[in-house]
Amino acid sequence: MEEPKKVIIYKGERYSLQQRYYCRSVQLHRQIWIDNFGPVPENHQIHHKNGNKLDNRLENLECVHIAEHRRIHNAQKEIQYQVCKIGSKLSEKKKRRYYLLKEGKNIQSENSKIFWNSRGEVTRICVVCSTHYLTRCARTRHGCCSNSCRCYLYRLRKAGMYDDVIPTTFR
Repeated sequence: MEEPKKVIIYKGERYSLQQRYYCRSVQLHRQIWIDNFGPVPENHQIHHKNGNKLDNRLENLECVHIAEHRRIHNAQKEIQYQVCKIGSKLSEKKKRRYYLLKEGKNIQSENSKIFWNSRGEVTRICVVCSTHYLTRCARTRHGCCSNSCRCYLYRLRKAGMYDDVIPTTFR
């Protein structure tokens, strides 16, 4: 694929490539629309029909309402994300994007339920009140049985008395 030009001259003005668009004070595709059809109406945006943001030919541009523009791009994203499957060798970025979709969120929710239900409960002793409690959490950092004990520890740390009260094995 050909490397895009860094700078384009349009009507004597230099437009440089910034964040996948050619820009000056106004994006180039908007300026082309303004020069040919007048100002862009309020709540409307200029859309690239073929999806190539560097293709600023007049026949590739159309003025659409913001809501319609979002719908077009969201539909394109859904098609791209449907290709992404759990367990495939895709980049972490694509997997994160997939989980943002409704389908991905449902799968992630099911996987989380399976994970937490299969995890066994462990008996621990609270570092504040010394009571035994059951937990599925792997973290031993807090070592508290309830929010009230956790808040008590927080207040001790804030007052600087945490080292005097809590044994070193729980830090």
